[in-house]
Amino acid sequence: MKKINGLYLVFSVFLFAFSCGNGSYDGDISSDFEEFLDIPLSEQPPPPPEEGTFKEKQTTSERKMIRRGYLEISSGDLQSDYASIKELVSGFNGYLDSENLNNQKDRVSYNLNIRIPSEAYINLMDTLSSIGVALINKSSNVEDVTNRYRDLEATLKSKKMLEERYQELLSKSSEIKDMIEIERNLNNIRNEIEMNESRFRSLSNDIAYSTVSIYIYQDLRQSAVYSDSFGGKLMKSFSKGWDLFVYFVLFLVRLWPFTLLGLLTWALVVRIRRKNNKVQN
Repeated sequence: MKKINGLYLVFSVFLFAFSCGNGSYDGDISSDFEEFLDIPLSEQPPPPPEEGTFKEKQTTSERKMIRRGYLEISSGDLQSDYASIKELVSGFNGYLDSENLNNQKDRVSYNLNIRIPSEAYINLMDTLSSIGVALINKSSNVEDVTNRYRDLEATLKSKKMLEERYQELLSKSSEIKDMIEIERNLNNIRNEIEMNESRFRSLSNDIAYSTVSIYIYQDLRQSAVYSDSFGGKLMKSFSKGWDLFVYFVLFLVRLWPFTLLGLLTWALVVRIRRKNNKVQN
């Protein structure tokens, strides 16, 4: 009985000591936590960065824009301004996508389509605005295609994952019926991937390269030939007289059957008269 009481006493002392030790440890944790809260927020260490978070946020914040511009320019020397435009475009690492020369009687003009890197779009538009005699019209349009770009990107990713899944199923399939069905679905998926890749490339190209359309012309009615001076009027009258002469000659050429018939008739009449004169003599 004494041994049992002794053991009970030792166990009670041990339990009391253990509980006191735990209480002092908890007090240390709470005091450290309170000390940490006393530090101002500006001085507290930042949380550790998550890998890839900044890159993903930066990519998400980038907007995908398509820029298009239009310029109408009046020129005093069309060929010189045309050469200047080509030189500027080359200097901005752009290229001439298409051009059309229209040569009329009183006006000569160029229709130009230029592709330029998007980062140089604004500088090129401002520089081109100073070419020629006068800037008649200038317009610019910016289209935000971020959502379309992201949708195509996500669609391509999901379609390619589905393609890989079908390839895995095809490699594991042993039934001919299942293989035929999987191959049919796989071909459909690949066709959709090719179609979406084509759209994605076209959209990416429009984002990377902006389009500038230029209509530049020279009005010949304002040149020296058509001026209001006496020399200009004289040259204009000479030009119109020459045009009338050309029209008259062309009119006669159009009547060549009647002219030929008249000549033959005149020759026949002359011949008959000569014969009559010989008979009378």
